[in-house]
Amino acid sequence: MALVKKILPAIVALIVIAYLFIFETPSTRLFDKPSDQATQKAPAFFMTDFVSSQYDENGRLSQQLRGLRADHFQPKGKASAKDYTLVQQLKADIYNPDQAPWHIVADKGRATHRGDRIELTGNVHLFQKDPVKGVTELFTNKLIYFTKRQVAQTNAPVKIVTPQGVTTAKGLKANIKTEQFTLTKKVKGIYEPD
Repeated sequence: MALVKKILPAIVALIVIAYLFIFETPSTRLFDKPSDQATQKAPAFFMTDFVSSQYDENGRLSQQLRGLRADHFQPKGKASAKDYTLVQQLKADIYNPDQAPWHIVADKGRATHRGDRIELTGNVHLFQKDPVKGVTELFTNKLIYFTKRQVAQTNAPVKIVTPQGVTTAKGLKANIKTEQFTLTKKVKGIYEPD
C-alpha cells in the first residue's frame, strides 16, 4: 500500500504527459509564415486617451490630434502601406501662422496613407473661433481631411454657419491654410449683411 502511494503520483504524471503529447500537441501551423492573403482581425496595438502633436520645420505646433482610443491595424501582418488606424472621439487642432486655429471633432476617424488622410464620420464639426471675424462652423456626417495639405473635402451634405449667415450644399472642398471653401452642388444660403 505504501508503495502504491509513492508510485501513484508518478503514474498520474506520466499519463498526463502522454495525453498532452498525443492529443494536445500544438499545431505546426503556428510556426508557418502567414500568407499574403491573411488579414488581421485584432489591432496590432492600441492607445487610449492619447495626444499626438506635429510640428512644422520651424518647431511651431502645426497639428494636434486627440482621441478616446486609437486601434492600429496591419492587414499584411507587418507594417505596410495598407496599415490604418481607427480613432474614437477624434479631436484635432490645426495651427497656421497669422490665423486663429481650426478645430475638427468627429465620432470616428480612419487614418490611412501613414496619417496623411483621415476619413471622419459621425457628427463631424469643423470650426474656427476668430476674434475679428467671429465663429465659422461647418457641420456634416462625412469629411476627408488631408493632413499635409490641410485640405478637407466631402460629397455629403454640409451646413456652414458664419456671423453673416447660413449656407447649405451637397459637397465641399475647403483649404484650411487659405481659408477658401468651395461648395459644389445644390448650394443655398441666407446672408445677413452687417
